[in-house]
Amino acid sequence: MEDALPEIAKKDVIGVEDAYAALQALSADDLKKLALYARKFAAYTRSSAAELVNEAVLRTLNGDRKCPRDLPMMTFLAQTIRSVANGEYKDPGRKATLELVPSHGKMETPFEPVDERVAADENLIEKQTVNAVLALFDDDPLAQSVAEGIMIGMEGQELCELAEIDATALAAVRKKIGRRIASAYPKGWRHG
Repeated sequence: MEDALPEIAKKDVIGVEDAYAALQALSADDLKKLALYARKFAAYTRSSAAELVNEAVLRTLNGDRKCPRDLPMMTFLAQTIRSVANGEYKDPGRKATLELVPSHGKMETPFEPVDERVAADENLIEKQTVNAVLALFDDDPLAQSVAEGIMIGMEGQELCELAEIDATALAAVRKKIGRRIASAYPKGWRHG
């Protein structure tokens, strides 16, 4: 019985060769959409949008990230980009230190940042909220992708390009998202 589980798991994801073929099949427009999507996350990391896309592709081709067979490559890469950016954002080594330096070059007292524990708690709450909202759409990758785009500030045409749908379909997906969130959080998301 134990031998059957890994075999099922192998069938549920595409292999590296299939991933390579799927990546090769991406159009120039697909790559623009990925770059647009990555740009939203790049603002919060040390990486550029192109570096986030390249890292997502590299992890896919290395087999570090495995694309489920039933998930479109674009959606998978978008999720991988988000994951890479999230990992960089959480990296404690990413924080720069700020020091005040007067124009004549003599060092003053270093900048004292606010208590990072408070910021970390706020980030954890924000991440838990985002994950909870996205989990509402685990059964609908299109709605999940649109919801994710909305959460990072995408609007209108950007969302249409991300989800590869027209404005009418986007309006329908937005209504579905609104209904699900209202149903899951009848008192508002802050009140659970």
